[in-house]
Amino acid sequence: MLDLVDLAGKVKNKDEYAAKLSNYESVALAANDLTYTFFEGITSASGASSAHSVVVSAPDNIRGADLIVSGEGDESMIIIKFSFPKLDEHKMAQQAKKPVEAF
Repeated sequence: MLDLVDLAGKVKNKDEYAAKLSNYESVALAANDLTYTFFEGITSASGASSAHSVVVSAPDNIRGADLIVSGEGDESMIIIKFSFPKLDEHKMAQQAKKPVEAF
């Protein structure tokens, strides 16, 4: 996993950033498994130390999309999954609070 917000805070310049990103993509594509996660509704990552902190501080209605490139040759595929990350998180927290059935 490569956190681009974290990487931007650690590199010295844009060339180093591009080189690390390119290397990461090359390794992931060689392994036939690469996922990009995009968020809509986040205007700036300034002051954030990681992508997680950006999402945590974002409004509840942000939308996300995972672009997944997987497989090789005739078995290759591109999958796009859409989500509302913060709303999904709230739903999971509510599910965890529900009583558990006894068997």
